[in-house]
Amino acid sequence: MLFIAASVAYAQGGQQQMQPPQPAAPEDVSDEELQKFSNITDSAQSIQQEVQSEVQTLVEDEGMEFARFQKIMMSQRNPQSSVQPSQEEQEKIKTIQPELMKINKQAQQQFVQLIQDEGLTPQRFQQIMRGVQTNQELKQRLQSVQGES
Repeated sequence: MLFIAASVAYAQGGQQQMQPPQPAAPEDVSDEELQKFSNITDSAQSIQQEVQSEVQTLVEDEGMEFARFQKIMMSQRNPQSSVQPSQEEQEKIKTIQPELMKINKQAQQQFVQLIQDEGLTPQRFQQIMRGVQTNQELKQRLQSVQGES
């Protein structure tokens, strides 16, 4: 789910640097919005699985182990990581990068469309997501809505 949320933030911030939206307060989120949010997150899992499968195929076609690729990519986000890619691995990643960007862009578009199809905006989706992550009451209401479906 993190990938998808980051994708939405990236898709929204493409035109300008944006501050993340403020978390939605429990009283500002209707049960209907929570149901839409739940539907989106359920459907997003299939998008994320599809993306992971495409990336794994791409990486393996380039002759690299997917687990090693993941470690290297995670280490690039963590300056204290001890993972050091070899020159050959760096070259493979450089070759893979343009296709990765295409796959991510497609996934972002699919996800934004999914949000809009449910009747929310990407910004509202993010507000609810941040609210669910930071507010126990809202998280419990979401779990209750999910249990009913």
